[in-house]
Amino acid sequence: MICHRRRATGGGGGGGGPPPAPPGGARAAAPPATRVIRIKRADGASVGALMMHFMLETILAAHLLGVNPFDQPAVETCKRLARERLGAMSRK
Repeated sequence: MICHRRRATGGGGGGGGPPPAPPGGARAAAPPATRVIRIKRADGASVGALMMHFMLETILAAHLLGVNPFDQPAVETCKRLARERLGAMSRK
């Protein structure tokens, strides 16, 4: 699996870097970075590894932001609602 970040270009340069400065020296806001992920095979192991990567990345980002990713009220509410709906479906 290969993962790298690429900046969108403003139509010039083509090298993946920031767009060239407009005439007059004023710089426009840089476009947002995008992440390109390439996998050789879309098999269970590759997709599982990619999912694990994003789960760990989310945990790390939450830690850096001071948020507990394992104790979110909305997550618990969604789990409860999902259980209720799945239970209702299985009783039909």
